Amino acid sequence: MRLSRHLLTKIIEIDLFSTVYLNFIMFPFSKAIRFPILIFGKVTIKNVRKGRLVFNCPLTTGILQIGKRSLGFLDKHNCRTIWNVAGTLYVHGKASIGQGCCVEVEKDAVMTLGRNFNVTGRSVLLCTEQITFGDDCLLSWDLLIMDTDWHKVISTTDGGILNPSKPINIGSHVWIGCRSLILKGVNISDNVIVAANSTISRNIDEEFVVVGSNGVLKENVGWEC
Repeated sequence: MRLSRHLLTKIIEIDLFSTVYLNFIMFPFSKAIRFPILIFGKVTIKNVRKGRLVFNCPLTTGILQIGKRSLGFLDKHNCRTIWNVAGTLYVHGKASIGQGCCVEVEKDAVMTLGRNFNVTGRSVLLCTEQITFGDDCLLSWDLLIMDTDWHKVISTTDGGILNPSKPINIGSHVWIGCRSLILKGVNISDNVIVAANSTISRNIDEEFVVVGSNGVLKENVGWEC
């Protein structure tokens, strides 16, 4: 059987060394040979032996794909993906981390990816406490999602920390438009569209809405990919 040009291209783009390395570090031999993780392009892998990667789904080939190129405008030679999981990352089904993304889960932090999770490229997910994504989430490019302010703001009265990290919870079937920022403590309901270039710093409790930085922009709206 002759391989299609598209399939052949995808096979060529796989970083075989990194794919073998990560699978055989994370899994026993009987599971590693299924290659549930596929690595594409230039990927920096950190803290492999410190972090935990837990699959709550059948282990099939490529159930988790890291660095996959899906945006034609990104430079495939110079756009590097960063995978730094020192905490725990739960995978509940097929997940794709696009080219140029940075996924960072700090020690003792927990990130959860629901089924059919897809972040297209060049986005940053920073987890110091807890970030949860439901099923069928689509994340566009140039996003920043972080559950921390990184630097501490300290009270001059009693020395207490005024800006602790707070969990982020993003529901199922949520589409986040490009260049958006999701800040700590945010809960987003199911069936929500976040408009491009939005900053979300408060909870979105409504369903079937388009939201932006200033709240709900349009109601009774669904989406499909």
